[in-house]
Amino acid sequence: DGVAAKRLLDDTAIQVVLGSGYPEELALSNVKIVLGFLTCLSAVVAHFFPKKHPLNWYVLLFCVSFYLVGSAVLQAVASYWEQDFILFTLPKQGTFGRPGIKLSSFRDLDKYKLTIHTANPKSAFAQPDAAREWSLAQFFDGEGKLAVESFEGEVEALLEVFEKGRKKGE
Repeated sequence: DGVAAKRLLDDTAIQVVLGSGYPEELALSNVKIVLGFLTCLSAVVAHFFPKKHPLNWYVLLFCVSFYLVGSAVLQAVASYWEQDFILFTLPKQGTFGRPGIKLSSFRDLDKYKLTIHTANPKSAFAQPDAAREWSLAQFFDGEGKLAVESFEGEVEALLEVFEKGRKKGE
């Protein structure tokens, strides 16, 4: 299954990056959880509000409007902010002034591409993107098992290339 293979490779790449000292950035996820909870709560309030229609139409209008706006904001965040990124991190532990990183991936029919981006490309310490593309057959055997150590080594090497990159403008 192509989706399962991409998810397995994504999860492995995420674990390598997190294991390399980059803490995960959870602020956006936490905001999305709270906003999602509030939008669902507005639907519950609209459904179970104690007054009957038409006495509750102001509450219904507010709840339905809030639900629509909250859902639109969540969709906009997913479409325009997160895009195809699979991980957002804070700066690596022990580094001062350096931005975190963003990880994105793409799977074609038989290829997998992993790209490491600077989380804040306008930072003075921004690095050029580092990308690598591999054949899926390189990491999966005939039974569909992932050669985890081999793929982890490739991701570590790509992360090292990214970290050694020059600052923009050098």
